[in-house]
Amino acid sequence: MEAKLSSIEGAMIAPGPNLPNIRNELIARALSVERLLISTWRECFTPDDSVALLAVGGFGRAELFLHSDVDLLILSSPHPTPALLAQIAAFEALAWQLKLDLAISVRDVASAVLFASEDLSFFTSLLDLRLLCGCAALGDQLLLQLEPTILWAPKDFFAAKMAEQSQRHRRFSDTAYNNEPNLKEGPGGLRDLHTIRWIAQRQFAGGRNAPGWAFLQEHGFVSAPERQALEHAEALLSTLRQSLHELSKRKEERLLFDHQIALAAHFGFVDKDFSNRAVEQLMQRYFRAVGSVIRLNIMLTARFAQRFESSEIVPIDGGFVLRCGQLDLSEKNSAALTLESAFQFLARWQNLPQVSGVGANFLEAVGALLAKPTADADNLALAAFLTLLDAPERVAQALAIAATNGLLGRILPAFEHVTGRMQYDLFHAYTVDQHTLFVLEKLEAMRTLASNDDAPLTIAVWQRIAKPRLLFLAALFHDIAKGRGGDHSTLGAADVRDFGARCGMAENEIDLIAWLVTEHLTMSTTAQKRDIQDPAVVRSFALMVADRERLDHLYLLTVADIRGTNPKLWNGWKARLLEDLYGATRFALRQGLELPMHASERMQARQAQALALLQGEGAGRTQVQTLWQDFPEFAFLRHSPDELRFQTQAVLAARRFGEHEVILLRPIPGAAALELFVRVTDRAGIFATIATVLDRMNISVLGARIGLAPSGMTHDTFQLHDLRAEVQVSPRERAREVQMDLKLALSAPVLKPRVSKRVATRQQRHFQFPAQIEISTNSDARLSTLALTCPDVFGLLAHVSLSFFEHDVRVHSARIATFGERVEDFFSLSDADGRALSAAKSEQLMASIRAKLSG
Repeated sequence: MEAKLSSIEGAMIAPGPNLPNIRNELIARALSVERLLISTWRECFTPDDSVALLAVGGFGRAELFLHSDVDLLILSSPHPTPALLAQIAAFEALAWQLKLDLAISVRDVASAVLFASEDLSFFTSLLDLRLLCGCAALGDQLLLQLEPTILWAPKDFFAAKMAEQSQRHRRFSDTAYNNEPNLKEGPGGLRDLHTIRWIAQRQFAGGRNAPGWAFLQEHGFVSAPERQALEHAEALLSTLRQSLHELSKRKEERLLFDHQIALAAHFGFVDKDFSNRAVEQLMQRYFRAVGSVIRLNIMLTARFAQRFESSEIVPIDGGFVLRCGQLDLSEKNSAALTLESAFQFLARWQNLPQVSGVGANFLEAVGALLAKPTADADNLALAAFLTLLDAPERVAQALAIAATNGLLGRILPAFEHVTGRMQYDLFHAYTVDQHTLFVLEKLEAMRTLASNDDAPLTIAVWQRIAKPRLLFLAALFHDIAKGRGGDHSTLGAADVRDFGARCGMAENEIDLIAWLVTEHLTMSTTAQKRDIQDPAVVRSFALMVADRERLDHLYLLTVADIRGTNPKLWNGWKARLLEDLYGATRFALRQGLELPMHASERMQARQAQALALLQGEGAGRTQVQTLWQDFPEFAFLRHSPDELRFQTQAVLAARRFGEHEVILLRPIPGAAALELFVRVTDRAGIFATIATVLDRMNISVLGARIGLAPSGMTHDTFQLHDLRAEVQVSPRERAREVQMDLKLALSAPVLKPRVSKRVATRQQRHFQFPAQIEISTNSDARLSTLALTCPDVFGLLAHVSLSFFEHDVRVHSARIATFGERVEDFFSLSDADGRALSAAKSEQLMASIRAKLSG
């Protein structure tokens, strides 16, 4: 071993504009640190001492980033003298004074070998060891014990590193494409590149330090283009990592929102327009590099598997073979791959459920195919692609393989445009292409799961889908036009029409897919932003949908879209909202849109359904009908029969105990939400008091209907979501706790709503924008509607409700919708006399809300 950095490969190929090469900078830093350590070592030891200083890990391969650990191994004789131990301690003390992030291990050769045999990480760090100074003989002894014939044979090392990589990927939900990725440990990050190199070192270099990628090409394991791709990806990721350390002033490996804008500016990216911001350009470069690493990692580890696993090659029809549990091309057919035959290969893979993946020959052939400028989609290739969408299972998986390896971008050029495209917000958790693949996955899961507790209706609806390929195509195209400027739904629909015409699809099929792409957000926004118990809202939505076939397709696409956007977005409450809108729209379509149900008929129908439920629980008809005379009229128009049953039973139960006021909480059936019913003597400040109490208890309000009974009692219902991170008490105890706090607050002689003070989260602080507030008068001139769009902050509803209280404004209903960092709330309001707000009062209220939100 020699302590010379000059043996390490020099500068790598620069990754292109805006991102300069970093290799020389890392080497220079490693060399500088090495000189400091050698100087310090020589103050403590003489050349004759039986001790050696070795660089291992990243420092060993001269990849020393600004705030990375300096990994060191001190090798001593088996039985060091007290004097030698004192010298080692003195060196460690002096080394720490250099203010480096040191990671020092002290061992003799035998203990180092023993630990390396048991600990994969420690052994891996030794693959990059270099002697810095001291007794070279000790280093040589260690190297001899690291030979593959003694420790970690290449096949065993490969299997262990693959298991380690799989476990590491699972920590990141097996995706690299989230908005705050870890560029070192995440899938497609630097560690995946290190893993390839380590496995190759064990195979080709006997485990000795082999920096760079040239040795892989020298051994014929990678081609020149593959080596160049590895170098490009490593240079880009390394450059970002070094700059991230510099900007964060610490060992930060995550591309957090905190640093993304600064990094984009640092590398000279500029905003082109709102749909193509500098930060999104930078992140797209990053995600495309990650995609390249993922492809290379899959292909190269598949090659290693073929070397290490002596699995029988089984020929099957079509010129394909089964090898190592994967479908692959035979050697003879690899060179003849076309775009058509590539999709035929994937169709064959779909029909082999026992086969886990695709082999190295196929992946290499795809890479060679896509390198040819003539490999564009023709009619035969398009037909083969559409065949994938007609398979009874593994549609999403086949499309994911096609996307990962560039085939999907070749058959759909617009998909290549959104590959790696990030949306800089808290709503979209993944890049556009990964989100699309997740939507496909969620769609397919709906039809194959035996049960679906989150959205059980989806299974029944799927059974009515005559041509699943149309739904899959809608999912593929629904976001394909993002980042181009303009309405992505409209542009995507135009793409669908072009694609459908190229494929020779029937006009009615093209119309359905284009309509789904155009309207893919409509059902979600209607359910979350509007009162779907209002017949006018349902009728308007039903008129847009027009028929049952469209409704079925749109419902499934909407559920999959929400579930594939962000794992935090989907819950039982949203499932319930969409199911209710679906059911109400089906009824409207079946009834005939030209004959909308009148309010009186709707009230009678709801009362009859609720009365049947109540009588089934032992309530008397006369008793119930007498009580309902003191229910507000809107209760029978806006509440479901089950909600009416709950409210009625709550009041009847209270009266049996001689009480007239009700504050009761229950789980909403079929939804991960709670329903709060409040019937107390009306007075100013009730809504604000309830909102502030719930906020202090970390309970979010999803929606509310506020009314007044003829007797002067409130008739308020709130839909809630408990935001507690940990469940410390049972649901029943939690409900009792909430009810007691509300009773205590509402029983005060004078209501004094109190807003708790909490700061925004780290992520929320990066997405601040001025609140947008509009107040309009309803068509009947009785109520005003306040529309509020603002950043999501803790206590938002509490602040807004306090403004209502201070300006003597009554709340009649509320719709609370949160989309990542963005809140879109709607309130129906009146003044104290039940009239729409005047212009002066509206201005005062908006000014008050703005002041509270800005403070």
